[in-house]
Amino acid sequence: MTLDEFMAFEEGHVERHEFWGGHILPMGGESAKHHRVVLNLACLIADLIDGTSCQVVRQSMSLQVADGLLYPDVMVTCDKALAGDESFVTDPTLVIEVIDPAATGYDKRDKFRRYRMAASLREYVLADAATRQVEVFTRAEEGIWQVEDQSAAAEISLGSIGGTLKKSLIFKGVAIDSHRKPDDYLPASEVGALIVSSLPAQQQGLAAADMISADEAAQLMATTLVTIRGRIARGRAVGLTDTKSEFRLPRWQFETSMWELLPRMSAALGTTDGRTLLSFLESPHDGLGGRSPRQAVEQGEADRVMAVAHQKEF
Repeated sequence: MTLDEFMAFEEGHVERHEFWGGHILPMGGESAKHHRVVLNLACLIADLIDGTSCQVVRQSMSLQVADGLLYPDVMVTCDKALAGDESFVTDPTLVIEVIDPAATGYDKRDKFRRYRMAASLREYVLADAATRQVEVFTRAEEGIWQVEDQSAAAEISLGSIGGTLKKSLIFKGVAIDSHRKPDDYLPASEVGALIVSSLPAQQQGLAAADMISADEAAQLMATTLVTIRGRIARGRAVGLTDTKSEFRLPRWQFETSMWELLPRMSAALGTTDGRTLLSFLESPHDGLGGRSPRQAVEQGEADRVMAVAHQKEF
């Protein structure tokens, strides 16, 4: 399907869809807390940029990136001060996504690798509606992205639009989920359940919200189920089997930096076993300053991780 064909398709439907890699992606459901945080952010940013050449839009207007159309929760464009008849944005300055574990749909961290293809994008923010965790990704020199966890700050700094937002106002009217840890991905304590020998513990870990099926992975990566299974078999993806012999995959591995590193890492470790790969990625290592290889990769230190992998023996 072409982009023009998709746009014609979208006009005939009430519900929204996204489009990427020639595939139609259904939009997931959203909770009340998600809607409230999105509204709070849009209103706060509108006040902040009032009188400038920037405008804020939320949810109903799409963003065209390459040959795809995506719907950010909140988006700022600084192309012109007055709105026109355009139906989508092509030059975002700031994109904000609100994470909500109660919502369905593919993970919003994975959308970042698509958003950053927009040359005008300067900043990307993930705001967790349940835990109030806020991560700010900023494009530095030479296109390198740097991440800053501003979860502990009273005010969230947004350099792309030259201002700050009070965190208390961003999450005003939203209950905190006291039962959920402030990490969108499975924490190390829960990852351990995937590695230990206890079958009940393993199955509980495989059922966690952070794990997706092979079908969902294929949709996420705009590829086929056969390709995903082939990558798992060759150690190019981390896949664990449940009691029905179906694969479950950690979502974080589909971040571009990790996805590109996995084949080389598997070869260096000399294994294609999913649990062995996962154990290596999640275990702290002295050669990485006490961090896990996964943490080091996410912080841009893939070369150090590879050096550790070459020294590791199983």
